[in-house]
Amino acid sequence: MQNMPLKDEDILFIATLSHLKKLNLNYTSLKINQLGPLQNLKELKTISICGLPYDEIALQKFLQNASFEKVQLWSSNLTREQSNRFIQQFPKIQFTIGDNLENELIKITNPIIQQDSSIIATHLDVAVKHFLKGTNIRYTTDGSDPDSIRSPLFTKPLRFNSNTTLKVKAFKPGWISSDVVQKTFYKSEIHPDTIYFITPPDKKYPGSGAKTLIDYELGEQNFSNGKWIAYRDTTMIFVIGFKQNKKLNEAHFNAFIDNAAYIFPILSIKVEGSNDGKQFSKINEVKFPSLEKGDMTRENKSFSCPITTNSAFKFYRFTLLNLKKLPEWHPGKRTHAWIFVDELF
Repeated sequence: MQNMPLKDEDILFIATLSHLKKLNLNYTSLKINQLGPLQNLKELKTISICGLPYDEIALQKFLQNASFEKVQLWSSNLTREQSNRFIQQFPKIQFTIGDNLENELIKITNPIIQQDSSIIATHLDVAVKHFLKGTNIRYTTDGSDPDSIRSPLFTKPLRFNSNTTLKVKAFKPGWISSDVVQKTFYKSEIHPDTIYFITPPDKKYPGSGAKTLIDYELGEQNFSNGKWIAYRDTTMIFVIGFKQNKKLNEAHFNAFIDNAAYIFPILSIKVEGSNDGKQFSKINEVKFPSLEKGDMTRENKSFSCPITTNSAFKFYRFTLLNLKKLPEWHPGKRTHAWIFVDELF
């Protein structure tokens, strides 16, 4: 529940969870006098209320009739003297207060990447924030995970003008560092004048037609939101066209992978060029590894195909191959795998 904007009705609902044993209310928008209903939860033994505004009287009233064994506090409203009084008054409760948080570390919440768009037209400014004061946010753009020593400290919005994967992580003395949060930003330099399918997508996931691939909208991880194009029983083939010959350097496809839902990685991307839209010649083909037994993958992933020619063409044809037979270790063995694609860059 940490950092959630909880209200009275939320506390009333939580109070109905009679077997609840541990509750984290850190930095919610609650006040201590709103937590009264939680006193009835006899199995609730650990509660964390760091960052909530409270005074000595309100906190004392809350603790008197509760069954807590561990209480985690952190607030500038309590002095060291007041904290010691609580420890003496409630000897059966193990308090973690103020500086003592280092003795029982709490994991800090994840930082937030404040940029809804993932598409870079010319450039994109990306900000990152955290709700807890005194938190350091470290970041990387080289694919590695941020650490507290070598990674740059985020101090101002970052400007990206090319394909970039941003990874951020929050650190604070006396706290366990956050999880790594990441987001990939794509530079879109492919603006075709026309785009059309050679093979239509599956009827369940047609998106908004071929233009879905160049609408600058990513489908995120909801593959039923109408922003994804999917293929299963046929191979994905489509053509982009330009009014004038255009030289391309590389094509990136944003895809979704969820092997539990039979959605596997793209197996290969083939690109061909043509000046009349009829006769195509092969430029390049890139193959990608599939998933192995034990892989549990649910992620958005970019698949890239360099366009290895110095020639410029009016038309480019792309063929994206899906796995035609799921492996024996998969519940859907010997059936076709899905591929889901939502954008071409």
